[in-house]
Amino acid sequence: MFYRFALEQLISYDRMNSQIEAVKGLHTGKVAVGISADIHTGFLAPLVTAFKQEFPQVELTIQLVSQSDLEEQLVSGNIDFALFYQPQLSRHIKINFSKQVDLCLMVPNGVKLGQDRTVRLHHLEGLNLITPPLQTELMAKFEGACERREIELPPYLSCSDQTQYLQQTPIALIGLAILPKPNQPGAVPAGYKVLKLHENDVGSGYINVVIERKRHLSFAASKFHERLTYNLDL
Repeated sequence: MFYRFALEQLISYDRMNSQIEAVKGLHTGKVAVGISADIHTGFLAPLVTAFKQEFPQVELTIQLVSQSDLEEQLVSGNIDFALFYQPQLSRHIKINFSKQVDLCLMVPNGVKLGQDRTVRLHHLEGLNLITPPLQTELMAKFEGACERREIELPPYLSCSDQTQYLQQTPIALIGLAILPKPNQPGAVPAGYKVLKLHENDVGSGYINVVIERKRHLSFAASKFHERLTYNLDL
């Protein structure tokens, strides 16, 4: 009887240890998120900080992905999912979150531009624009709008991360980007305000969270996905 009791206790202890290890395992792993270069990433900082505080052992990677590489990166599993502006879909990719957004400008606080926080394209003539890379969907839309209006707005600089240039320049630069949470504190560099380009000139568009159709997200990836979409939906 004693040996039977001891064996049952040992089995129970092993099961408890297995459950504990399983729970620990849920809080580890890797999460890789792709993001298009025309989306300004300032809004991600508090989200990433909160996630890492809750899941410190999860290895989190956020990387820029081009439109031409999006499908391959998702299908190969190099990224778990992507936050993208106007992605080109295929039979391998599906959208599981979508939000309409404006084309926005990051403007130094001392610069007066447009009316009622809205800017027309012709207001930008002669100003120093810093834009996303020319191959992004935002720039395709922006350049198309300029062509229709017969306006030339060559960028002062095109790059994937505008923040450092906006913060450290001795001249007034105007940043063009997709701002998923334009009113969130820290979403734009200090000393800058957010204005939007008039819809009559450039229209609007959608940011989307896209995943590979057959992919099942890991626990860690699903948790970051959940927090990201919740934050965007607020």
